[in-house]
Amino acid sequence: MRRLLLLAALGLLSTLLTPSPGAAQITDDRPTPPSPRNAVVIVVDDLPWHMMEYLPKTRALLLDSGLEFDNHIVSTSTCCPARASIFTGLQPNNHGVINNTPPFGGSTRFDHEQTFVASLHDAGYRTGLFGKYINRFGSIQPYTPPGWDTHNALTFPSSPTKGFFDYKIIEDGTSVSYGTDPEEYSTTVLRDMTLDFIDTHAGTAPFFAYFAPFAPHKPATAEPQYEGLYQDIEVPLPPNFNEADVSDKPRLVADSPPLTAAEEAEMEQLYKDMAETLPSIDDAVEDIVLKLKEKRVLGRTLIVFVSDNGLSLGSHRIERKECAYEECIRSPLLIRKPNARFTGASDELVTIADIAPTVLNWLKVDPEWEMDGANLNRFFQWPNWTERDEVLIQVHGRAFNQNANFIGLRTKTEMYAFYRNGQEEYYDLTVDPYQLDNAVDDPSYAARVDELRAALEARKEPTDLSVAAEASTLTVGDGDRVTIDIEVTNNGSVMATNVFLALDTPGKFRQVGCSGSDSAACYTFGSDRELRYMVIDPGQTVTGTFEIEVRAGVSPGISRFNGTLDLFNVVDPDTSDNTVRIEFTVE
Repeated sequence: MRRLLLLAALGLLSTLLTPSPGAAQITDDRPTPPSPRNAVVIVVDDLPWHMMEYLPKTRALLLDSGLEFDNHIVSTSTCCPARASIFTGLQPNNHGVINNTPPFGGSTRFDHEQTFVASLHDAGYRTGLFGKYINRFGSIQPYTPPGWDTHNALTFPSSPTKGFFDYKIIEDGTSVSYGTDPEEYSTTVLRDMTLDFIDTHAGTAPFFAYFAPFAPHKPATAEPQYEGLYQDIEVPLPPNFNEADVSDKPRLVADSPPLTAAEEAEMEQLYKDMAETLPSIDDAVEDIVLKLKEKRVLGRTLIVFVSDNGLSLGSHRIERKECAYEECIRSPLLIRKPNARFTGASDELVTIADIAPTVLNWLKVDPEWEMDGANLNRFFQWPNWTERDEVLIQVHGRAFNQNANFIGLRTKTEMYAFYRNGQEEYYDLTVDPYQLDNAVDDPSYAARVDELRAALEARKEPTDLSVAAEASTLTVGDGDRVTIDIEVTNNGSVMATNVFLALDTPGKFRQVGCSGSDSAACYTFGSDRELRYMVIDPGQTVTGTFEIEVRAGVSPGISRFNGTLDLFNVVDPDTSDNTVRIEFTVE
């Protein structure tokens, strides 16, 4: 059973309230690293897998002794959850970062103290970050995360549109502003910092470098020398672009109107703009490889190239990254391993949480906690190795939108998703690679869909939720208003997301309001209301209040309220704890 080994909210709060400015210090008494090997991880932003054609040098340089994983699946296709998975080796349901922004995402949610990079640092490796770290990192300054000898984090003081020019880099705790001169293009600046770090440490101490440019993220501003390079190309439009019939899709897509001509043109323009940011990435990868060669350490340096998620550019009528479709959950992953026995392409199922254990294995450092990810280095020895049959896919962080939040499974050839509103999707990617026809109700797939439903249910982890209630008074009269105060406690060790609490209201009463703590929300459905808790962490108690009014002219007697917790991504071994009953006497 996976446990929330990294989610230490109280400890993190204490850390953030008493930050220690400045970079982690390189100490003379650090141990000698267990291996003279090095590792470089390159993380780009929002790159769909099908745009790798614009990175020819990257593919050629990394695949001469590397593998390209065609079935690389991101569990939660959102920047911050994906990057947290890189650093922890855990899926979002285990590391607890499920969104980009507080309270359930961003730097205040992430546990900066427990990352695989800190393990490397403690083992004696020199560590450096250059680029995007965890979203909203600028909001917790002054603070430099432990485990980094150099930590130069790209931040956006006012808007994500400032990621290419007119941005800031928090350089080892000091905020440095950059302007709009061509030489201040962020990809180039961060590349040069990475090269300087390698130049400093290669040959003197084993190192880990993390290069994370903003490109090709929207608004996808090209480096001046590459402006206009791809403006005349014909954008490849897949069959699901502005999909004609989405009536078989879940409600969030089914209710989306067709893209207008102007919106179609906008999607095509964004594709061209994104493509024009990629030559700068290609140059940077080439320069990093050449620097490793110059320093004579390429033969002992693992290089990982990955995108944090994909992006739908008009497929299924949507432009976003948080979806269950291939355009969102599938992203490029290339790994160059020196002296690889097998190279080329692999169709084995891998995920972004695999990066941490892969780097640790290469550098001969043991993980300090149980990871969801797997060591991918074995694929270079045994190309037919099968690590897993499925990857968990999930989106829990789109506010309380039951039409958007889902959990599901991606196998080598299939995708199955179950939405909070009860809707489902199933696609056989061997016959429907563009996911045009939802086959969840197709009788020929009924047995397989049942298998995937069971497999998904088996992936849910047991927690221990309990709910208690207390009323302001239990004896009421005609027209009286009373409150029912609710407490929901997570007594287990597994985070619960999307927890919904509803009261069945007897006919003598009507609900007139509700409220909740800890970023809960009160939703009206029919004539009643429902409290929705996005996340209840292990050991946490959240509260809520329902306000009830006695209807006019009701006859005396006893009425009972029943409250029931509805869990989405976990199971509860004792469902009796999930119900609450309040008995009122109407005089």
